Amino acid sequence: MKKNFLLLSMLSVAAFSCKDDIENPAYNFKDQNLTGKIDNADWAYQAGYASQDGASSESTLYITLVQGHEGEGCSVTPEGDHVFFTVPNATGLYKLKFDYNNWDAEDNQIVTLFDKETTTNYFASEGAVEITSITSTQISGRIDARSEEDTFVNGRFTITICN
Repeated sequence: MKKNFLLLSMLSVAAFSCKDDIENPAYNFKDQNLTGKIDNADWAYQAGYASQDGASSESTLYITLVQGHEGEGCSVTPEGDHVFFTVPNATGLYKLKFDYNNWDAEDNQIVTLFDKETTTNYFASEGAVEITSITSTQISGRIDARSEEDTFVNGRFTITICN
């Protein structure tokens, strides 16, 4: 009887904690163009690109989102603060997480918010990235990424895939 009560108690706790994750996820995407703050300075997405460079080119997308920039499409050059991250080359939801004790953990997923003035990288490890659509030329998604109270981005984006 004691074992049954203990088992039932553990199952109840597990069910309620899973329900809490569903009702209160660690992210909340806003239905707006991607905006936010980087080191308390307003930031708004204007352009960007995704590339498939590197050793795992077919399985990974390297995404850069910029505010001020030169060029268009695949020749965008960031001028000022920008946001960058990698995701698998597949649609899906990627929760942000960083294990400071294991930098090489396979499930680490961060968004970097770069402050050009101070040349500081802010690592956002709270929130999520969702890739909603991938075609041969474009990728669309949304982000809710938070590093600190005054360093975060939230909203949607669509960019060109460069090869």
